[in-house]
Amino acid sequence: MKSLSLIGLLCLALAAVSGCSTGRSGEQVLGRPGSPMWFKSASMATKTHYYKQACFAYGFKDGTPEMAQCLQTEMQSGLSSARDRVKSMNRSVTCTTYGNRTTCR
Repeated sequence: MKSLSLIGLLCLALAAVSGCSTGRSGEQVLGRPGSPMWFKSASMATKTHYYKQACFAYGFKDGTPEMAQCLQTEMQSGLSSARDRVKSMNRSVTCTTYGNRTTCR
C-alpha cells in the first residue's frame, strides 16, 4: 500500500512539472514554447500570440505586412529548430569497450 501511494505521489509530481498549460484557444498545450510537442499541440492562435511578443520586441507594429512577415519567419525558424532537436535525438550511438574504457560515437 505504501508503494502505491508513493507511485501516485510521483505521478502527481511528474504531471506538475511536465510543462502542460492551456493555450489561447483553450486547448491543452504540451511542452515549453518552441519545443517539438508544443508545436504539435498548440493552436495557431497560441503560436501567433507567442511569436507576436518577439516581433513586438523587434519593433514591428500589429496589423502591418512587416508584422505578418516577422510572424511567418519566426514560426518557421522555431519549427525548424524543433525538428532539428528531434532529429538529433534520433541518431544512433555505437559504443565500444576495451578493458575498462568505453567509447561512444
